[in-house]
Amino acid sequence: MSDDLERVLDVAVRAARTGGDLARQKIDDPSAHFTWKRSRDPVVAQALPVQEAILAAIRSEFPDAAILAEEGPDDEEMPVGADPLWIVDPICGSLNYMHHDPEYAVGIGYLQDGAWKVGVVYEPERDTMWTGLDGRGAFRNEKRIFVEQFADGAEAWQAAAVAVDWPGDVEMRREMLSVVSTILPVVTSLRIIGSPALALCYVASGRLHGYSALDLRPWDVAPAGVILQCAGGTLTNFSGSSWYHAPDGGYVASNSVIHGRLLQSAQAILALRRMAADRAARLNQGIQVSTDTQ
Repeated sequence: MSDDLERVLDVAVRAARTGGDLARQKIDDPSAHFTWKRSRDPVVAQALPVQEAILAAIRSEFPDAAILAEEGPDDEEMPVGADPLWIVDPICGSLNYMHHDPEYAVGIGYLQDGAWKVGVVYEPERDTMWTGLDGRGAFRNEKRIFVEQFADGAEAWQAAAVAVDWPGDVEMRREMLSVVSTILPVVTSLRIIGSPALALCYVASGRLHGYSALDLRPWDVAPAGVILQCAGGTLTNFSGSSWYHAPDGGYVASNSVIHGRLLQSAQAILALRRMAADRAARLNQGIQVSTDTQ
């Protein structure tokens, strides 16, 4: 079994480098265009050939592989229930990429027996390869990495470097603002990364101590999620449960020491949602009572 996963890791690394090299070559292509998938969520034209190159590299070794790829194609059924399953994000950080910002990455993950076992994230502009293999640890350019756990309790929270990313949806941006307003007065620094895969890798290597985001998709999280956990970090949904189930795309990642504090900041969002749901229910009940009395 471990030999099979080693082979998967080797193929994923080669595929990520193939796609990443192509992304780097095409970042300044003057003829490239972009479209909007969702609000403030662009699809850059370069993502399609990058994804095709990654899929070709995987299928050259695993021709029957079930692959969940971010950019479709739309006319193919997504193999969300397949096991084993590959997952591919050709350009994690599309908005950064569109603005010629080097902080973007290629992400590839592999699920087997219901668990994510292999994660690869490649930073093309810095030629940095992040890898994680379940039970074998996490690495940056083949050097073992660990989360940074430099203090405990309130001291760890106050000294923390934390990152967030802004969702595209306006209402979710308001929700994330409540998280930021809770975190910012306490921690040492707060950053915006623009690439969830890189943010998780930065936590895995001690460059950051925590990360919080909303409205993410599995391909944004799974590859780097493996790396983070292999480095000793913690990754959950906003409720503190398994990150495998995050229906609102809300994720909290940390060095494990400050995880509870980050989850507390996320509680503001959950409380606001409960209040909105209660108001809607009361309003609906009032309308119903009014209608019934007519």
